[in-house]
Amino acid sequence: PKQRGKGLRNLLKYKIGSPPVYLEQVPLQDVVRALENRLQNRGYFAAEASYEVERKGRRASVTYTVEPGRPHRLRRIFYGDTLAHAGDTLLDLVQEERRNSTLATGSPYHLQALKDERARVIDRLRNRGYIRL
Repeated sequence: PKQRGKGLRNLLKYKIGSPPVYLEQVPLQDVVRALENRLQNRGYFAAEASYEVERKGRRASVTYTVEPGRPHRLRRIFYGDTLAHAGDTLLDLVQEERRNSTLATGSPYHLQALKDERARVIDRLRNRGYIRL
């Protein structure tokens, strides 16, 4: 955009300001799904989100409401249950890594924590020579 003049109005319009966001351009239902997904990834599997649009003339505001429900917690943590065919050495290594885990029974479910733990165990096993995990 071409700058016109100096002063506060120019500063706000061309330097600091951003173009308006039109309500029709915002995918409101996608935002609701993203909120619910984020909560489900953190253990709130019954989470429900909704939105309400309030219009005042040419302006509109959107209020999102989230009902998270109760958080789920880790009841049991299993390591190596699907590795019965792998042999005792691999099972022993997996059980050893279990003792170094950051996961604990009773802690809140958090998808990223589970992914991080899986990556940690796989990384440690690969460092010990197990390639195809």
